[in-house]
Amino acid sequence: MPTVLIADNIEAACQAVAWGLSRELEKTGPSSENWAICKAATPDEAIELIQRSLHTPSRVDILLADLNFTEVPGREGIRLIEEAKKVDPQIVAILYTGATELSEEQRAEAVEHGAFDAATKRTSDRELLIKFNAALNHRQLLRQLDALRRYFDPRVLDYIQHNPAVLTARQRLVTICFWDIRKFSKLCECLITHPDSVVDFLKDYFEEAARTIFEHRGVLDKFMGDGVMALFGVLDDKTDDGVSDALDAVRAAFQLRTRFGDVFAKWEPQWRRETSEELPPEFGLGCGIHTARVLVGSVGTGLRDQFTALGRDVNRTARVQSRAKKGQVLLSQTTEARLRGRVNVVPFGLIEGKPGETPIVAYEATGLVV
Repeated sequence: MPTVLIADNIEAACQAVAWGLSRELEKTGPSSENWAICKAATPDEAIELIQRSLHTPSRVDILLADLNFTEVPGREGIRLIEEAKKVDPQIVAILYTGATELSEEQRAEAVEHGAFDAATKRTSDRELLIKFNAALNHRQLLRQLDALRRYFDPRVLDYIQHNPAVLTARQRLVTICFWDIRKFSKLCECLITHPDSVVDFLKDYFEEAARTIFEHRGVLDKFMGDGVMALFGVLDDKTDDGVSDALDAVRAAFQLRTRFGDVFAKWEPQWRRETSEELPPEFGLGCGIHTARVLVGSVGTGLRDQFTALGRDVNRTARVQSRAKKGQVLLSQTTEARLRGRVNVVPFGLIEGKPGETPIVAYEATGLVV
């Protein structure tokens, strides 16, 4: 149910908006009961009501704010909108004024201070309802974006907003990074009667993984079971042939290895209390890194799109990761060549694939060159 807050010190003005809204809703079909209308006579009262509604089903969707709450023009409405946006950035505000008409400059000023639109008290009920519906659509979009930011890299969303062309799939030189937990299935078997412990551990691990990837300018591609995939070099066009992106990936791998150890140290005592079985000693994080030119962009169907990388080199990265043991960070030759002199490595050997596939020359990264 949409909730509209009318902030006006004149009760008759509030009633006029409420009545007009109800009449227009009856004309268009939906019952007026599908809208909730609340009122505030002062800016302070309006802010208090918005704050109280934040975590309730009647959270305020639209703020209709009178420009002046007193007989002496003081522009309280604009200040109210600014304060309301601080309390709830998703609230959609419409500035309401008793002026006969609004100039383009006045509308622009209202928008500059956070208003979605502006209207006069002579605006017809029908036109005001149209503005309300547009405001609700905008509010829904803001909520969807907020939900996306909880699950996807905010850098991708911000970048896409300013550079929508990045969604077009195209070949890019990137460094791909896969992480996977060794002996995770064995741990699940040990804790089969305590699944919540495993789920909560994964939440902590995924949170640290996302934070680490973002801190090193990477893009979180996806979570896969107990695995994580990240891309480095997706959003920035550099001229160093992928060297800085490969270095970001290795630094992220080293840091996540440390943070994973901290998460494990947090949960290990509880796990030992919950099972009489021996925890798998090989339990730990393995990582594989590979640099290649792959297809990157938005792919999917009309039901679900995903910003990701495609191609055989994604599979090659997964092959490198599959050979990494607890705590190991393995690099393909294309990554190692870019990091020579910057990262200490030791030869790992050849990683075979399916019959007919070229083996991958791999190295173990042991630390950064000081």
